[in-house]
Amino acid sequence: MNTPPPGAAISAGDRRLLITAAVVLYDRHGDANDVLCSAQTDVIEKLRPLVHGPRGEECAAAISPRDVLSVATTAVELTDRHGSDDEDWRAAVERARVYVEVDDAES
Repeated sequence: MNTPPPGAAISAGDRRLLITAAVVLYDRHGDANDVLCSAQTDVIEKLRPLVHGPRGEECAAAISPRDVLSVATTAVELTDRHGSDDEDWRAAVERARVYVEVDDAES
């Protein structure tokens, strides 16, 4: 039986929020402690246009589950380190945390 990857269960709206949180927090704080792997920073750069693009919601729905999981992990890690004053981002990060922990446990 083919089980979809955990990132597939994250809603398109949360995907958009997680992408925005990851990109903005990365731009604001960088990664001085090297918590992100190169694959995570590559995904941030690849998804950066979705943050301000006019079709961001549609594009966020179309990104691969692997990229969704990578950006979710990035958003969780950066939010844990730096916090966020955006209530919607924090809520999306908390919902995504379940999938990030599942993925970590399976690795």
